[in-house]
Amino acid sequence: MALVWKCEMFTLCNGFIRVGAARRGGDLPISRTHRIKRSRNQSCLQEIPYYEVADKLKELKFNPFRYRIAKVFTSSESGFMTFDDFLEMVTVMSDKAPLSSKLIWAFRIFDSNEDGRLCKEDLNVLLDVLSKKRLDQDLKDCLIDEVLNEADEDGDRVLTYSEFARVMTLHSGPEFIRSFSFRL
Repeated sequence: MALVWKCEMFTLCNGFIRVGAARRGGDLPISRTHRIKRSRNQSCLQEIPYYEVADKLKELKFNPFRYRIAKVFTSSESGFMTFDDFLEMVTVMSDKAPLSSKLIWAFRIFDSNEDGRLCKEDLNVLLDVLSKKRLDQDLKDCLIDEVLNEADEDGDRVLTYSEFARVMTLHSGPEFIRSFSFRL
């Protein structure tokens, strides 16, 4: 007999989440580490460790930021992604999502130390991820200095969200939207 939970917008069936409109009938394989919560207000709430979403969602499979993306979209401190978190991630990563939404989430993804600004440390991590740690520190320092010289308007050697958004909008608009999207 198949294990099936019918929830508001998805079905868990034999180890797969069947997501209707969000995934156009696609399946997300899951494991036994998931938690099902029931409450009076919700028929059921599926929680999945964010790292499993990052590992199993084909749209993230080859993305060097896959774990960071899944973690940032996870609302609970326990590290379990809810279906609402998943829907928000898929919505923001849609090619139809507005640039403003994508910029907010991109900033959060790149803010690896989660202090609300992009500092040299964050940019260093960003370059390590993008280059697979193939750049020497001198070259990374030079690139980071160039980025900060161009984007840092107030000279504090960190990028605020508004400075990040201004530079991304000016220099990469449509290209950024294409690269910050899932192809579902």
